[in-house]
Amino acid sequence: MASSTASFSFIHVFPRIPAKPKFHLKDLPGSGKRIDILCRGLAACFDWAPELISRTNIEYYAVLSDKITMKFTYSPECIGKGETWWASVIQRVLSGVNVDFCGKMDWNLETTMKSTTQDNFDLYVLDEKGTPIDTVLQHSNLSQNSFMVGDHRGFELDTRELLRDMNVQQVSLGETSYLGSHCIAQVISNYERISKS
Repeated sequence: MASSTASFSFIHVFPRIPAKPKFHLKDLPGSGKRIDILCRGLAACFDWAPELISRTNIEYYAVLSDKITMKFTYSPECIGKGETWWASVIQRVLSGVNVDFCGKMDWNLETTMKSTTQDNFDLYVLDEKGTPIDTVLQHSNLSQNSFMVGDHRGFELDTRELLRDMNVQQVSLGETSYLGSHCIAQVISNYERISKS
C-alpha cells in the first residue's frame, strides 16, 4: 500500500502569461492571458483536489514566459477563496510584495525542471501518448514525483525539444485532453486511489 506521505510537485508552463502584475482581476482570461488557468491549477493543488495527500506535501511551480517561476506551497488561507483571490496573490508577488507561501525566482523552465530533479523528484510530463499513469505510480518509488503540464494550447516547440533533450518520461491520463487543473486533480486522485488498494 502506497504511503499517503508522498510528496508531489507540479510544473505548469505558461509561455503566454507575462511575468508582470499588469492584469485586471475582473478580466483574468483576457488581460491575464489565461491566468485563470493558473489560478485553477492552484485550487486543484491546495483546495479541492487532495484528500489523502497532505497539502503541505504539494508544491506548484508556474513558469511565466520562460522568465519567471513562481513557487507556491500550502497555506490555510487558500481554502475556498477562488480564482480572483489567487490572482490577487499572484499580482502582489509579481509586484514585489512578500507572501509566505509564494516565492518568485528568475528561473526559466529548464532551471525549474533541474531544480526538482536535484531535489530527488522523479520528473514526468503529461501527454496523451505516454505510459498510463497508473503503471508509473504503481512502479515508481511513490515518494517524490513531479509532473509537468502545459497551458490550454499545450507545449510549444522549444519546450518539447527541451523535454526530449532531458529525456523526460511521458505519462498519460488517457486519450482525452484536459486543462492543467483537471490533469493535476486527476494525478492526485489516481495516486490516492492506488494508495487505498
